[in-house]
Amino acid sequence: MATGGGACIPTACDFRIAADTTRAGYGEVKMGINLMWNAVPVCVNLIGPARAKRMIMSGRLFDAQTLLSWGFVDEVVPLKDLDATARAWAEEYAALPPIAVQMIKRSINRYTSALDAAVMHMDADQWLLTAHSEDMKEAVSAFFEKRKPTYKGN
Repeated sequence: MATGGGACIPTACDFRIAADTTRAGYGEVKMGINLMWNAVPVCVNLIGPARAKRMIMSGRLFDAQTLLSWGFVDEVVPLKDLDATARAWAEEYAALPPIAVQMIKRSINRYTSALDAAVMHMDADQWLLTAHSEDMKEAVSAFFEKRKPTYKGN
């Protein structure tokens, strides 16, 4: 299972292989805060705006097959095969001409993230606003008190 920052790590990777038991999502919203670490544009680039909204705004964990069908992961394998599959992928890419691969990666990354800085300049500002909200305090209290939070939008 990967949630929040733990889900941001594979989001930032070039390739993602998941075990068939994987569940992933971004749970920050359930704590009354926004998703940070510039993960929003990367997620949108992977799965599109509608699915990114669903994944980020709901705070839900999604299973491996859903993540595969959305393009969030590239392949799903049985847990017992995860390490071997990852090694095979690494060996395949390591055998390619490094300069050509680096230039291709750089071009694709620049193309897909061309607008990121224009939009994500407010990443930290949004966090400051949400982290000091009454809703965030309520979310934390409810979590520790093992009860459902009551949000008021302030």
